[in-house]
Amino acid sequence: MIKKYIILSLIALVSCSPSEEKLKIKSDEIYNRAKVISSSEPCLKLELYKHYQKWESSTQTSFYSEIVSQEIKLYEELCSKKLIAVEDEKNRKAELRKLGSWMYGSAVNDFDERTGGYLYIRDNGDMQSIVVFMYLFNGELEQPRFSFYDRRYSEIKPLRFYDVINCRVKDNSDIFPIRLRQGKKRGEGKEYLFTIVNDSTDKDVQKLRNLIKEEGVAKFSCNDGFNTFDRTVVFNINFKYFSNALRKMN
Repeated sequence: MIKKYIILSLIALVSCSPSEEKLKIKSDEIYNRAKVISSSEPCLKLELYKHYQKWESSTQTSFYSEIVSQEIKLYEELCSKKLIAVEDEKNRKAELRKLGSWMYGSAVNDFDERTGGYLYIRDNGDMQSIVVFMYLFNGELEQPRFSFYDRRYSEIKPLRFYDVINCRVKDNSDIFPIRLRQGKKRGEGKEYLFTIVNDSTDKDVQKLRNLIKEEGVAKFSCNDGFNTFDRTVVFNINFKYFSNALRKMN
């Protein structure tokens, strides 16, 4: 009786197993799903080839095993390269959105009408009482403006100067002078210090412009002839991401 049951079970198992022909049809179907995917989608092709490989393992077949093994090796490498490229592009776009210390402001006239925009950047300097701003109106580098604010009082007030402020600017490879004057002319904001640009100073001012465009770091050391400061004011400005800020403003 037991022997008869075993024989009948084996017959049933054999009769339930797919035929070689049906397995081949199924094999072609799964294999072609991967094959028709464009090579520009290496990660998807890799996933489908691995799916086929698992199917062959479960059915103990080997219709395309050698080809699929080669394809898996190829697309593992291509998929890895694509994922790296996608991550690099993601990081590149994130980098383009960074502004560093740059901020935006709006210029208005006496009627509170917007007349343009400006980029500005600030540094607290090495003196806790002084805050330094640098401005680029309309993002232009021709004549950078500065302002020094005294924050020792409840209301932060711009410092006024009666003489030219002499600054020395240091970057990684050079030290050069720039000179600032208080805004006095009609239409000039009196809170601003204008970079003095003329035939004798333009060469050094150009070094500052280049430093901004190259997104370097400048260390300033400034004082005026009337000792408005308790001592020389030293401050650093990091111009990194200037191009991002300028592009966003425009």
